Amino acid sequence: MNSQESNGNKPAWALSFQKYFLQLLKRTSVKLIDRNSRALLRFILTLGTLVTSFSIIFQLLMAYEGQKHSFISGFYWTLSTMSTLGYGDISFVTDLGRLYSILVLLSGIIYMLVLLPFTFIEFFYEPWMESRAASRVRRTIADEIHDHVILTFYDPVVTALISKLVQFDYAYVLVLPELDDVLLLNDKGINAIHGELNDPDTFIRAGVERAAMVATTRSDIINTSVVFTARGITDKTLIIATAREETSIDVLKLAGCNRVLDLTHLIAEALARRAIGGDKLTHIVGRIDDLVIAEVDAARTSLVGQGYNEAQRATSVSIVGFWARGN
Repeated sequence: MNSQESNGNKPAWALSFQKYFLQLLKRTSVKLIDRNSRALLRFILTLGTLVTSFSIIFQLLMAYEGQKHSFISGFYWTLSTMSTLGYGDISFVTDLGRLYSILVLLSGIIYMLVLLPFTFIEFFYEPWMESRAASRVRRTIADEIHDHVILTFYDPVVTALISKLVQFDYAYVLVLPELDDVLLLNDKGINAIHGELNDPDTFIRAGVERAAMVATTRSDIINTSVVFTARGITDKTLIIATAREETSIDVLKLAGCNRVLDLTHLIAEALARRAIGGDKLTHIVGRIDDLVIAEVDAARTSLVGQGYNEAQRATSVSIVGFWARGN
């Protein structure tokens, strides 16, 4: 059989074009699934319908005035009027026609000079800029990184934790679903990657199977989702989460969390120890190389009632200051 007459006697170039058209249609259909593309398509179809309707009404009014123009001329007049160009080579001679021209002109101002630019920016330019930003954001960590800590939130608590991890030479990675935050933190030199916290692929790319610990400090609901997701990948990595509600502690433990930190309870205990001093615990507040800076409650000790010099001679540590009633 002749190759140009195969498949229903269609020539080869027609089959090739048909195949290309079907592939193009398939790719276009996939793109149209996107919400922005559908919204932009609806706007274009609405504008096209409006232009066509105006062109048809133009023909009817011109026939009413005794003028005759081609359908192409109708489109030409409609587009030139809506775009406020108004060459003036085609015009109405009756008041009805002039009123119609005003209607088309106002519609053009609204659609082509106001809505069209905003639609273009929202549904084309901004998604394009977001895709460019997404193409340069980090989404995975190096394969050689192991025994690291995976964090899921960036706040003052995590900031302090990161400084400690860096101080003691522990690797870490911050996983955030907010694209802009990841780009900003990367610019600041913080090791952050982008990914949804309920997506197992995110934690696989974060190396959860070779991590030393996952620490999540978000809301209780998100923390539970993080624990479920990470624990579904590996049962070896230590997972620590914070809880804001007492009822969430058991839920987090059932999800697979190894340690749940009730921050409200811990802060209350710390404040109580400082106020009462019953356990005489020393609270370390900072370190500078081998120098340890700590605070301790002096209530019910031999230091009560002594001044700075007396207290300094009575202890084997350097006293740098006193706290009296919070001052």
